[in-house]
Amino acid sequence: MSSEQIIIGVAEARDRDGLAELLDQAYGPHNPYWAELDGWLRGDGALTIVAAQVAPGGVGDEPPARIIVGMARLCSLAPDEWWFESLITREGFRRRGVMQRIFVFGYTWWLEHGAGTVRGMTSNYNTAAHEQSEKWNATRTQTYTHYVAPPAAEPAAHHFAPLGELDVDGALAAVAGSPILAASGGLVEQRWRWRGWSRDYATAMARAGELFGWRGGRGVVAMWTRRGPDGPELRVWLAAGDDLAGLARDIRAYAAAVLSSLDPRPGRIHWRIPEAAGLDGLLQEAGFAIRDGFEHRFHIYEFTRLGEGGIPTSRGAGAA
Repeated sequence: MSSEQIIIGVAEARDRDGLAELLDQAYGPHNPYWAELDGWLRGDGALTIVAAQVAPGGVGDEPPARIIVGMARLCSLAPDEWWFESLITREGFRRRGVMQRIFVFGYTWWLEHGAGTVRGMTSNYNTAAHEQSEKWNATRTQTYTHYVAPPAAEPAAHHFAPLGELDVDGALAAVAGSPILAASGGLVEQRWRWRGWSRDYATAMARAGELFGWRGGRGVVAMWTRRGPDGPELRVWLAAGDDLAGLARDIRAYAAAVLSSLDPRPGRIHWRIPEAAGLDGLLQEAGFAIRDGFEHRFHIYEFTRLGEGGIPTSRGAGAA
């Protein structure tokens, strides 16, 4: 079908298999978005974009056949805070301008429907995304290092207790002096997305059962457990306290207490720390290490309105 063309548009229900294939290509069994995919296609107030290779014509009332060769997702996390994720191009269609067309489509849609800031995260190894971000005049705001640790080897008491909505004000006070929060520019992760830390955000974490007090008010941790593809996981979103080394050791004790009930396989703790916090030595002392492999360093970019009408220019100021 030599006359096929690539079009950019909003995802449709018939695109589900193609989107799932791209997510599998990008994330494999570690894909965090399987449970959300049907909601994306129902239209949940956000935008799921596809690049589709379309064959000419159709059969009867059938629409022309199309193959999904690229995708992206743009969603609102809070007033004036938007998140751009899963910007994926199928192998064989890279370096052909597909990624840039997807971004321009999403950015233009955001100018009409959104406001504030659009952020996204990319791995250090993804040089193509970095190059495009520079062309789009994005600013690199934070760099994170991905740390991992096993649960404590021996059973030990931890000092965490779940916090509810009535405890949020105390949690905010405990987090206020956090070097991790300061180094991240006030951004906090929850399930692979970053947004500004606020009372509303802390309340959302408390409602989700992901906010914990430490040692009767000496610290706060936001964290989440799940059955991961390689074994049970404890994902740490934020930690603040007057003894970060002791708090990190308690996180390992907590993981030993809870992960085995999810899955008998060996568990693992994941924690992405802003490099500017300067906590590498402290984390190593507590039993954490930088994750092996090429995906251990990540950058957050912020997209801004550019020029007349806000359309991205072909040349930008580059990443800071």
